[in-house]
Parts: sequence; structure tokens; C-alpha cells
Amino acid sequence: MGWRWLVLWSMWLAGFVRQPTLPLRISSGILRGSVSPDGTHLHYNGIPYALITQRFRKPGPEPSWDGIFEAIYENIRCPQRIGNALVVGQVDCLTLNVYTPVKADAGSNLPVMVYIHGGGYSEGSGNSAIYGPNNLINKGVILVTINYRLNIQGFVCLGIKEAPGNAGMKDQVAALQWVQRNIKAFGGDPDNVTLFGESAGSSSVSFHILSPMSKGLFHRAILQSGSSMSPWTLQYRPVYMTSLLTKVMLHNTEDAFELYNILMNKTDAELVVTRVPRKEGNVIFSELLYVPCVEEEIEGEEAFLTEHPHDIFVKGNYNKVPVMIGMNSDEGLFFAAMENNTWQQKLPKEITWRTVL
Repeated sequence: MGWRWLVLWSMWLAGFVRQPTLPLRISSGILRGSVSPDGTHLHYNGIPYALITQRFRKPGPEPSWDGIFEAIYENIRCPQRIGNALVVGQVDCLTLNVYTPVKADAGSNLPVMVYIHGGGYSEGSGNSAIYGPNNLINKGVILVTINYRLNIQGFVCLGIKEAPGNAGMKDQVAALQWVQRNIKAFGGDPDNVTLFGESAGSSSVSFHILSPMSKGLFHRAILQSGSSMSPWTLQYRPVYMTSLLTKVMLHNTEDAFELYNILMNKTDAELVVTRVPRKEGNVIFSELLYVPCVEEEIEGEEAFLTEHPHDIFVKGNYNKVPVMIGMNSDEGLFFAAMENNTWQQKLPKEITWRTVL
């Protein structure tokens, strides 16, 4: 009986031993992913698609490397708060994950689906713990999930060159551009890309339909429980919204340059953990302060959005792609269950920073 148990244990342990894929060349260099334990698909995790070269600005270029990049870091997320004081994530978080059927190669020309996660523009990630590929891979689809800057780091909007706004949306554009450059190497068709998302991810998809920056980067869209017309998805007074955060930091100003300097002198952990308590009686949606904005037109800066979504729709100046829109009945109960006494909570005295890697 002993040898039989040894065989069973060996088979069980084999599921935890990484089986690497063949090396694959993309625009940044050569990378290598892993074969899923059940042998159904290949996954390439934590691929950097752009660099954060300046706070609050559009992302920098795609990084490159020598040798073989091991695309195995699945647990990457952008900095975000958990609870009242714990900060998780990492600053260099502009990464994406690619999942392909096991037999896909550069000549497969498979349809591609790019998913944008939700979380109120303040939390979440594209990790497979929630957004895995199992329901799509067996349909012959290549799945891409992405990370993008969140909260004040991704959505401060001061109307100045140093912080024009919508950095998180420009991260998403950079990820879509990466897909256009590289997805063919994974067996995908760059001319058959469906962009989809849920909640804040869904409203992000809606904004991409409106933005000239996103033109030609996707060909179909699926919106699940959110749009650019939702009341919680747009900052109407972005400089004032930023001043609310700095007032909690004991700075009383609404000057855009002063606000910028205050934020630049704060650590990433301080920016993430500081919260604006909501007024008594307000619902939890009122905490979603740092979301996309209508940008000022600034010379030398390419804007993601310069008009109100309603005006763009009325004028018809949007990316005309087939769109599917849906929601779940009674889904508002989810948010009713999240109601709490946040307005009563005081700021933590100590900040705890933890990276998830």
C-alpha cells in the first residue's frame, strides 16, 4: 500500500510544480509563462505594459528587458486600502495577464476579450482569483485582464500640465495599445478585440467608447452594471474634490498648484490610506470621489476626455462599435449590505504598508 500512497501524493504535488511554456517574443523582449495545472490553458501573469514615470501623469513607455522574463507574478495590484489602515499593492503595478488555449500559437487568430475590473475606481485588480479564464478559454477565446492606477493616484484632476487628469484611464489605453502590438504573438486577432468590464470597469468601457484616445483599439464592447452616464462615474468639481482630501491632511486650499505640491510631498501610503469621511446620512456611493473627469485642454497634453459624456453622445462623436449593456435585477442590494458608519470613523494614527508580492 505504501507505494500506492507515494504515487497518489506525487500526482497531487505535481499540480503545484510549475510547467513553463515555450519562450515567446513580444515587443518588450522574450517571456515565458506557465501551463495551467489541469493542462487546459497557458497563462502569462504580471506582464508590464507601461511604466509610471511621473505621478498623476499619463504612463510612460512599455519597458524592455534582456534575457527571459518569467511571467508568473499573478498577485499584482495597484496600491489600495483594505479596512481603515492597511495598504496593499505596489507602485509599479501597470501589468496585465494573458490566458490562451493550450494549443494557441501565433497563427491561431483567435478572438480576444480584454477585461477591466471594477471596484469604484479605488480598489480591485485583474487577478485570476476572481477574474480567471476558465469560463472563456474553453470557448476558444484569449482573455486579457489588466491593472490600472486607482483612487487619487489614478484620478486626481487639477487641470494643470502636472496633473491633467484621468491617468488611470490613460493606463487602460496603454494596455489596449499593448494588446494591439502583441496579442498576435499569443495567437490572438488584434482586429477582433472585445472590451468588457463590470461596475467601474463597465463605466470605463463606456468612457473608451467616447474617447478619441481609444479609437481603433477595440471592436466590440460589453457593459455590465455601469456606464459613463451613471451618477457616480464622473467628477464634476475635481479641484474641489482634491481639496477635500488635502483638508483631511490639514491643508486648506483650492489652488491647483498648491494642491499638486501637497500631494507630491505625501508618500504613496499616505495618499491611499487618507479618506474623506462622508457626511452623516449619505450613502456609500458618496465615497467615490476620485473617478474620471472632463479634462481641461492643455497644450502638449493629449486628453482622454474633454466633453461631458452626454454632449459627446448627442453630437455622435464617439467610437461606433457594437455594444451589449446589461445588469442584474436587485443588484443594488449588494451596496445596501455595504452601508456602514464610515462617516464616524477617524483617521488612523499609523499607516501599515504591505506589498502583496
